Amino acid sequence: NSENGVLYQFWVKDLSTNSWTMIRDYGETNSFNYTPAKDGKYLIGIHVKDKYSKENLDDFIYENYDVSISKAKLEKVEVLYDS
Repeated sequence: NSENGVLYQFWVKDLSTNSWTMIRDYGETNSFNYTPAKDGKYLIGIHVKDKYSKENLDDFIYENYDVSISKAKLEKVEVLYDS
């Protein structure tokens, strides 16, 4: 929380490749959407700073997530024949 406003930066680390990807650079929006391309373990990083801060970041949080991407299932098939 800051009287000047807060900027948010979002990162995702694929723990299988140990590589970080910046999802969105600093901005005022405090949420993001991300869909990984594969199952696996990921680390989500959120950096925050005061709108006028000269620092790279003022605070941060990291959370681990396990992602399991489910495949589509066919529940029912109905064949119609119109003569």
